[in-house]
Amino acid sequence: MLKPGTIIEKYEILEPLAGGSMGLVYRVRHTSRLTEHALRTLDPKFAIDLGIRESFKESNLKRIQLHHPNVVSVQDVVEADGVIGVVSELVRGPSLAEVLGHRGGQQYSLEECLNIVGPIT
Repeated sequence: MLKPGTIIEKYEILEPLAGGSMGLVYRVRHTSRLTEHALRTLDPKFAIDLGIRESFKESNLKRIQLHHPNVVSVQDVVEADGVIGVVSELVRGPSLAEVLGHRGGQQYSLEECLNIVGPIT
């Protein structure tokens, strides 16, 4: 886990936000523009594999060119001190797991599902 204050290229780690199957996500600040972003890092156990590392970089470099109002934009791919990550816009709000978790396991109707995913398309 990266500690607050750590600098990865031009981004300062502010706090951890979430963990996933492939790594951790941090809230970061661009050191000169002072804008906040999300940094999704690749777990070191995957980053040691050159093929996975290159695939991660390549796919995210392509995502930089993707612009759509319903897709989180990617601004940068960073690599320093054994850390590789993708910098994207910071989206605030509940996660999909939090939204779905409020039902206590009760199944959603088709209409409810469309209301949740409709804005994504």
